[in-house]
Amino acid sequence: MPSIETVTDWYDRSAAGYDAGHLATQRKYIVIEKSLRSLLARGRVLDLGCGTGRLLNVSNEERVVGIDLSIEMLRLAKRKSASIARADGHHLPFASGSFDAVIAAQGVIRYMEARHAFGEIARVLKAGGRCAVHQFGRGLSIRQVLGRKQEPIDEFALLDVEDLARPARHAGLRVHEVELFRSIRRYPYALRMHPKLPSRLSDALWNHCVLHLHKPHAT
Repeated sequence: MPSIETVTDWYDRSAAGYDAGHLATQRKYIVIEKSLRSLLARGRVLDLGCGTGRLLNVSNEERVVGIDLSIEMLRLAKRKSASIARADGHHLPFASGSFDAVIAAQGVIRYMEARHAFGEIARVLKAGGRCAVHQFGRGLSIRQVLGRKQEPIDEFALLDVEDLARPARHAGLRVHEVELFRSIRRYPYALRMHPKLPSRLSDALWNHCVLHLHKPHAT
């Protein structure tokens, strides 16, 4: 795992052309992030790793707070929302029970120590609060499935959703739903894996997942 300083420096240097350079890939996130965007209307919301403020722009309301470590990314996000802060997801500068929902898009958890990050998410969520976390997976291409092509392994991508769910449960969060997607080059740019699809096939093909969690009420 790269250091926080290394990741922050990369995003600082990439900020100026980040949105323009990702226009072509944003179409798939309209599909993949639909459930994350739906949480933006759920009271007070924390956007963990807000980047240039894509989702802040969708919400257009100050009750959605965005945090990031990259100062240059936050400069761009500030044009879309006044409610931003430079903060580390391992040490959230908010009181316990401050938010009704937390969203983490673009695989931001891959740069963090998951147990610690989910512990902070659980802390700042209200009882009954919701969380949606997007992460990348190592889905195989058709050529890879047929053994005709080898590609470099993305060390940050998931092999198993359980590797994301396990630290979330350890933090006291409960898994509500798992969405698995396969991104494609043409419309609709991302296909959701059908729940009845054989697990062996689904596990080989998905390359994006959204893990939905909730913080249970005290018993």
